[in-house]
Amino acid sequence: MSSVPQLTATNYCVWSMKLEAVLGLKRRYIVLFTDRSIGDKKCEKWDSDNKDAVCIIKLSLSNQVMQFTNETNAKTKIKETYVERLEDSKIDAN
Repeated sequence: MSSVPQLTATNYCVWSMKLEAVLGLKRRYIVLFTDRSIGDKKCEKWDSDNKDAVCIIKLSLSNQVMQFTNETNAKTKIKETYVERLEDSKIDAN
């Protein structure tokens, strides 16, 4: 986890790349791109992987931890929130 910087208002791209790498090494990457499957074994595995990924994500948050404290799915709204901010800042810069 030490290679993942804490998320700030300006480092979303680097943060997300490093976070995906850590989740990949821990074999939890799949929950970012899949939904919970139907079926006993698949559901249990996905739920377990998702819980681990959510913990890793929350550990990499700084000031935003309270904003996302109730998130229980690794596919959080963090990307949506920060990509929207990046787009807004590009518009303001023009």
